[in-house]
Parts: sequence; C-alpha cells; structure tokens
Amino acid sequence: MGRTHGGDGDAAGSGWGGFLPLYAPAHHPAPAQAPGHAPSEGQLREAEQARDAAQQKAHAKSLDAGAKNAAFTEKKQQLMEKLSSLVKTIFTAERMLVSATCEESEISAVTQASAALKNVLYVPDQPGKNRSMPSYPLAKKNEGFMDASQVQYVARAGNYAAHGFSYHGALRILKVILGYDYLWINVRVKGGAYGCMNGYMRNGDTYFVSYRDPNLSATNEIYDGIPAYLEKFDADEREMTGYIIGTISDMDPPMNPSAKGARSMTAYLQELDYETLSKERSQIIGAQPADIRALKPLIASVLSDGSLCVIGNEDVLTSEKQMFETLESLT
Repeated sequence: MGRTHGGDGDAAGSGWGGFLPLYAPAHHPAPAQAPGHAPSEGQLREAEQARDAAQQKAHAKSLDAGAKNAAFTEKKQQLMEKLSSLVKTIFTAERMLVSATCEESEISAVTQASAALKNVLYVPDQPGKNRSMPSYPLAKKNEGFMDASQVQYVARAGNYAAHGFSYHGALRILKVILGYDYLWINVRVKGGAYGCMNGYMRNGDTYFVSYRDPNLSATNEIYDGIPAYLEKFDADEREMTGYIIGTISDMDPPMNPSAKGARSMTAYLQELDYETLSKERSQIIGAQPADIRALKPLIASVLSDGSLCVIGNEDVLTSEKQMFETLESLT
C-alpha cells in the first residue's frame, strides 16, 4: 500500500502509458511507434497492438457480412470464457496495489478495507512468478502512416541507455532549452509547425516530435542538427538561471492531495527514492553550460539509431518515400 510522499515520479518528458489509439493526437502514437528496434515498454505495446490488428484485419477480410454475424454467434461462448479467464487472471491478490492519500489517522481504516477486498479476489491458477512475458521480434521499421490531413507529425526516437549512457538531471534542462530555443525556433517559428516536443525517460527512451508540421525531411534534418547545436551551446548566468528556474517550476507545480497521491504512486512504481530525486535536483540547480554540452554524445547516440515514424499527408509521404521502410494508408 502506497502512502503520499514528496517524491517526483516524472522523468524529463511525458510518457505514453497505456493504449494509444492511432487517431489520438498524432504526436502521441508517432514517437511511441518510432523506437521499433528497442525492447522498451512502448515497443511491447506496439507489437501487441500490431499483432492484434493484423489478426482482426485478416479475419475480417475472410468473412462477408452474414458470415461475420454467424462467426460472432459461434465464438460468443469462446469470448465469454476468455474474458472470464482474464478477469480471474487480473483481479488476484498478488496483483493488488493500493495507494491511499489520507490523514495518518485514517490509514488503519484503509488497511482494514484493503484486507477485506483482498479476501474476495481470485486465486490465480498459475502463480505470477511462473508466468513469463511474451516475446516479440523487434526491428527498426521507419514507418510512414498516410492519411488525408494536410500536415505531418514527425517523430525520431531511440534509447540512450542502450548505448551505455545514464540518466542525468541536465536532461530536464535540455528539454526546456530545446523546447524554447532550438526546436522552437527551427521547427515552429521557421518551419511553421504548430508545436514541437522532446522528452528523456529514466529508462533511456528519448523522442523528438513535431505537431501539425507542414514539413517532413526538413524537420528530420533539424533533429539531426541537435548534436551540433549542443556542441556550441553557451549561455550566460542570467540565461542559465532562467532555464533552471523553468525546469524546477515544471518539477514543482502546485498540487492538490489527489495529485500528490498520484505522484507518490508513480515514484513507488518506478522505485524512485528521495536520494535519487535529491541527486537529480542538485544536478539541475548546479548545472552549467558545460553540462548541457556534455549531453552531445548521448543525444547523438539516440539519433544514430535512425528510428523514424511519421503520420501525415499521403502526397508528402509518398514524395519522400525513400525515408521509410514501409508506408501504410490509414484511409
């Protein structure tokens, strides 16, 4: 059972937890698809979704309307049995996790209620320790998804941990710097995109993505220019202080009890302790321009993976098809 504490469970950027519908804002699924070569959490989700979609598409093509109705009737019982099995697998005592945000005096009541709930949960047929994660073949795909829109969502992604680099608090500052300087000026101001984002997770996952972007290859070249920008990066004391203040303000937003509870749960699940968070904060507060320049090889390693995913206009993607290994129409 988790209790609220002051831990900060976020990394230097937003993650894409859970299922991502392809027609959600396209800057969400694009970076989630991009690092197809890396066995990250996002790639396991991608592989599962791709497998399910392929099976459904193949099955639908093999049936006409009448046959589909008959097939559903025939398989209804199988579906019910499968869902029942899933319920008994998911809602078990070993999977139960409780996070309580309350007064200290109310913890005992929560503990008692949790114990009562635990007693009515299912007992799994197969203990969790004997179950294994599914294995999927992973490979860089460089996919383009074509739709009827007039703009693109251009994403590059990779994993710096796969290249031997570790998370550093300066990555949080880099998120602010690129978001308000290099990417903002080149992708949005000069390039005409509606927005641009970048993020760096503690597990190494990294992304750069544009939002409602009229360009494609030009934006990709801007991403490739980040290491050169970092190599020459410099900022006076006033500028650096501004970047640091912007970073800390993003880390310490005003929170109500519910938000504190959510942050506490995130820190618990990510196994983040106060020592780790304190180290990160010290790295941020004490950061100098040299610390930003030192991130050049880390970012270069991510970009060297060459992982690309774009969702956008069919004509634009087709005209630059050499950038992709596969093109797929969404219309």
